[in-house]
Amino acid sequence: MASLEAIRGADRAWKLTLIGGDGVALTSFAGTETLASSCWTGDDQEASFSPTATWIDASEGTIRLSVAGSQTTDLSPGTYNLQLSITSGGVTVKQNLPGLRILPSPGTAEPPATYCTLDDLRRVAAWVDQLQDLDTDQTGFAEQRAIAWQWLVLQVMARFRRIQSGQARLGSSWAALDAEFDSSSTTTLGYDSGPGSGPSSVPDATIRTAETTLLGYLDDGLLMTADDSPDRGLSRRIMAHYAMAEICQPQIGNAPGSETSYQLLATQFRNRAIGMLGGWRARIDTASDGTVGLELR
Repeated sequence: MASLEAIRGADRAWKLTLIGGDGVALTSFAGTETLASSCWTGDDQEASFSPTATWIDASEGTIRLSVAGSQTTDLSPGTYNLQLSITSGGVTVKQNLPGLRILPSPGTAEPPATYCTLDDLRRVAAWVDQLQDLDTDQTGFAEQRAIAWQWLVLQVMARFRRIQSGQARLGSSWAALDAEFDSSSTTTLGYDSGPGSGPSSVPDATIRTAETTLLGYLDDGLLMTADDSPDRGLSRRIMAHYAMAEICQPQIGNAPGSETSYQLLATQFRNRAIGMLGGWRARIDTASDGTVGLELR
């Protein structure tokens, strides 16, 4: 049974024919019966809203089901259950209707931050455009590219923490890094590694502040990723491989012109992204002047 479709936030109406268990239209109604309908997410969840149901021609078993745009504005895109109630003489019978598929519509959400492009994905997999699904994907796989960026941010933050931990074990100064974030800082030794390491001359709050500042640089898009920067575009290639892993993972079947499953390709793309991290340095243009202000390796 094909689903009914409505764009979120838009009015929509359908002419439906009530069908009995034998597949024949129900034509025994008088037209005086009270109609009501419910739309809900399934199981025993409460109704999301109640579409309007009215008779068109009871002798032919046809009804009009209508949905107001205001009823679907806050619904998430997806397929919802529909049920019709018919009441006469104090007796109510119910019949399930085709599902209601709510399609997305433009909103006010900000686009996700991405630092690799669709062209970067095409360089990794020329067939990637064939995988875009209007029901699940944003244009140019923006969501998957955003996930790849957030993953790379986590790698940068982990490197920074690893540097701090290494300095703690060596008991050496972290003044060089400290100066990157606070020019008023004085040279300090040690790191608050925990009770077993004894007192530290570097307050934990100082380290947290440094990490927050580093994250701010990344959120401002100051990681150098351009082909003509010292990064030589390696950051974008890493993100493109990771984004391809996110794109391939939920697909069904094999890649175009291949006997390789999408899930295996996803693993290969993800492993490739992780492998490229080994020779990669995170270079951050802290002053927005085209020069490396901070490098993490």
